[in-house]
Amino acid sequence: MSAAHTYRAVVRSIVKFERPNVLQQLAKKQKEDIAKLTYRRIQVVRDQMTHKSDPVKLKELNKEAILLGAQVEKLKKWDPARDKRALFMKDRDLVRDIVMSSLQDTRSKSHLKNIEMFLTNQREYEELIERYNPGKKLSQDEKVKRTANKVGLEIPPDLV
Repeated sequence: MSAAHTYRAVVRSIVKFERPNVLQQLAKKQKEDIAKLTYRRIQVVRDQMTHKSDPVKLKELNKEAILLGAQVEKLKKWDPARDKRALFMKDRDLVRDIVMSSLQDTRSKSHLKNIEMFLTNQREYEELIERYNPGKKLSQDEKVKRTANKVGLEIPPDLV
């Protein structure tokens, strides 16, 4: 196996392995950004109430509120799954240096191949666990609700 092929295989495995976590982080960041912008917009609206007598300041605050609203809508429409950042690895140079330095030794070559196989198999394992055990990543409230539904009961809305 050539150095380029080994390098590509390892990087490809790392990217595929990291992708679900990167998407989860991007979704979390999106949610945080929406909350921050919404909070800032609420502050601007409160400032508008206090500066009703100053037309220049009121006009400036109106522009800021409209801009913040547009940013919130843009973030709500943004889909993290379509973001290209999840398809690339940030520190490829480090992996390239490791691969290039270890190609002289056959033991290191087999070690790199084992790393690639491990990452591939671990990703497949996680996918299978998620597929056949869907309740694993649920919160405690969702687990209780799901268990109640299995036995034909419903959780009262005030307890959820």
